[in-house]
Amino acid sequence: MAPTIKEIAKLAGVSIATVSRALANDPKVTPSTKSKIDSIARKINYQPNLMAINFVKKTSNLIGLILPHLYDEFYSDIIKGVEKYAQGSGYYTLVTSSADEDSLSDSIANFTSGGLSAGFIIMLTSENDEIVEQLRHSNTPFVVISDKSLSREFNSVTINNYEASLKLCKHVFSKKKYASIKYISGPKSNIDSQMRKDGFKDACKEFSIAIKKKDIIEGDFTFESGERICKEIFSEEKIPELILTGNDMMALGCIKVINKNKLKLGEDIFIAGIDGIILGQMISPRLTTMKIQTELIGTNAVKMLLDQMKVNSHKHRNSNVVTELLKGNTI
Repeated sequence: MAPTIKEIAKLAGVSIATVSRALANDPKVTPSTKSKIDSIARKINYQPNLMAINFVKKTSNLIGLILPHLYDEFYSDIIKGVEKYAQGSGYYTLVTSSADEDSLSDSIANFTSGGLSAGFIIMLTSENDEIVEQLRHSNTPFVVISDKSLSREFNSVTINNYEASLKLCKHVFSKKKYASIKYISGPKSNIDSQMRKDGFKDACKEFSIAIKKKDIIEGDFTFESGERICKEIFSEEKIPELILTGNDMMALGCIKVINKNKLKLGEDIFIAGIDGIILGQMISPRLTTMKIQTELIGTNAVKMLLDQMKVNSHKHRNSNVVTELLKGNTI
């Protein structure tokens, strides 16, 4: 069982309140008492309860981070970027996932009430009037991570998903004329997915490529959906020469099926994704993709949040994350 404040109080011969104040660096605690309490805490390897400290100090050293999911490298890299910079600035990160509107609303409420967090970062993947209104009334500083279309009124770090997809598809289409093409998108409700799909469609128009409705299939950004959809595609009479996916995880799911069917990537069939996750660069052949600087998204978001907290300013600022083409061997 983890050591508690109660144990420290008993060993130091002081009240629990005194221990709480000492651990929170309250100047009312005498230097000798604080030194004694700190020494005992180190000796029994006590880990402070952050909420208790926040209560005593009437402030918080917690930063909230609300993401749609926590299940793949894209999100883990954002967390890494936030945590690394936050820790260096004396803050801890409390991460939660909110995939639906109700849980998202609850997460915002938790971070904006009771002084739990000093500020929070939220990734929005759909335009929701109720959530936007809730954010407008927040007295707690926050930064939004979103597609460019959602960055109109809040401090935000944006990813231009449309431009990233357009650039990737133009690179792919400039390589050769493909006999047939399939596009696997993310969920319809996801704004990032929609922008990436729009980039694909506009690139097709620019290169006079006719795409039928059945050639665009909805996935959910997971490895499993890429694998499942690719199996369905391969069950058709004609296997496409090119598969483009709305993110790298779905591309990797497709590659599993392609390898199982003993087709040569970059020769028999071509594939490309978006995100630039490390897994796509570790396989052979390397995945052609558009890299999103995901760790930098987290770093820029927490930098912006800490600046906002420091000056107590709600001035609208925006940071754009640069994308980079990774020329792999699957195209």
